[in-house]
Amino acid sequence: MPKKADYIFNNMKNKDKKKGFTLVMTFSRRWCIHNFFATFMKMDLDMKNIHLLIFDNTDNALIEKDLMYWVEALKEAFLSTRLWKSYSRGVDRLIIDADIGFKGSKLPFIYKMQEDIIKLVHTDVFVQLEDDTLAPPKAVTKLVKILKTHKNCGVATAIETGRSQDPWAKTRLGVHYIKMKGHMLIERLSLSPHHKGHVKVEGCGFYCFATYTNIWREAFKKMPADMDNIPRFAMDNIFTNKIYQMGFDIIADFSLWCAHMNIAQTIIIFWGKKQAIKMADLWIPKYKTYAQGIMLHDNLDPVNKERFP
Repeated sequence: MPKKADYIFNNMKNKDKKKGFTLVMTFSRRWCIHNFFATFMKMDLDMKNIHLLIFDNTDNALIEKDLMYWVEALKEAFLSTRLWKSYSRGVDRLIIDADIGFKGSKLPFIYKMQEDIIKLVHTDVFVQLEDDTLAPPKAVTKLVKILKTHKNCGVATAIETGRSQDPWAKTRLGVHYIKMKGHMLIERLSLSPHHKGHVKVEGCGFYCFATYTNIWREAFKKMPADMDNIPRFAMDNIFTNKIYQMGFDIIADFSLWCAHMNIAQTIIIFWGKKQAIKMADLWIPKYKTYAQGIMLHDNLDPVNKERFP
């Protein structure tokens, strides 16, 4: 019988729960923790205006121990500090197969984590950083500013690429133009890495973003109808596309490039702009499958919003 999800540490008592914004860190892989916090400690943050929520989405006692080390180091620096443990299966213990569907992949654990997070956030705004993401120093501050200064912004996101175990392979960005047909994703077009400044997109990943808590919560209400059709590679994109369909802007800041970590054998690889290329994923009805990773080279106009007919 798994343990009940609960706080391992919580010093929010007698603190103003709604003051400032919440910074959420999500963890499901132990090998990420050292590099994540080494980078995080260099970030430019007004900590006394931030509620820190560290979410351990595993049943792994060693991950809990490592995270508690950082809780002890940071607990007095932030407005409040909390460590929540879900006692779910860790990603490190899952076999990831490109051909399995949504229910057989790691994604149900990530989906449940996002459902839980929204119940634990009390501020109007929250920022989320994923464990395998190394964000630039001003990422959190700049994303919150974009969210609050752009009138119709529902999500502000940094830029991150995909990854693989081959450090020389080309990969897509985590910001996309998206076409849905009912509950089916039929086209996902990642943007060119040559964009500059703020760009409106139609979907993004969960790696480094800022959003309004009520908008994020409302989008979750629209997800269950799509659950049986969500492809393994696009749950976060389909979710954020709900926010786009609700009439809000998703703004990607191309000045904020994150490094995306991956582990191959015993080596940690860092993915970034040098490996990025525009790509497409298309649904093929005849074969009831997706054509993934179609490379789209930039020709005359490297930042043109191009779509397939």
